[in-house]
Amino acid sequence: MSSLLSSDHHSMIDTIKQAILMHIPEAIVEVSGEEGHYSIFVISPLFKDKSTLERQRMVYQAITPWMKGESPLIHAIDSLQTQVPPSST
Repeated sequence: MSSLLSSDHHSMIDTIKQAILMHIPEAIVEVSGEEGHYSIFVISPLFKDKSTLERQRMVYQAITPWMKGESPLIHAIDSLQTQVPPSST
């Protein structure tokens, strides 16, 4: 059973990564966490000249479908960090 949980865990992390990449192409995305609580780190040149709030909204727009409903797959984002790549600053 632990392999099933592990598989579901990795599947959700992959789903979050893919959702972000669809909304923020060419981003570097790292996701960690489990049981509905995740930490997300995103680096993208699209963040250039955007405020922290605007960057975070871009990420949240990508994952909102998994945060809705009575039993959402994403219960909480414990940490959300966004950065512009050094070459884009």
